[in-house]
Amino acid sequence: MKLDSTNFYDSVSQGECLVKFYANWCGPCKAYAPTFEEFSKENSDVKCFSVDCETAPEITDDFDVKSIPVTIFFVNGAEISRKPGKLTKEQLSSMVSNKLPEEDF
Repeated sequence: MKLDSTNFYDSVSQGECLVKFYANWCGPCKAYAPTFEEFSKENSDVKCFSVDCETAPEITDDFDVKSIPVTIFFVNGAEISRKPGKLTKEQLSSMVSNKLPEEDF
């Protein structure tokens, strides 16, 4: 599901959520999309969302997204961790299973 400024904060406010920040022109973003989609289908307990940085710059600014793709893990609206780049399903699983904030943003 794609999020924008009208639904972002409500969508990530409850439960565990992974949010992928991307742009349509970004090659690594396009390559990452199928992996993120597969992870979403295989892990129904984790809500997976996407934010297009070009159509939702205010959200991109709010979370200081400087490079894409980047995936941010939220629990009940709080950012727990973020990882830049094209991730594997294993890396996404690791983000979700480690619910403590990471020091190395």
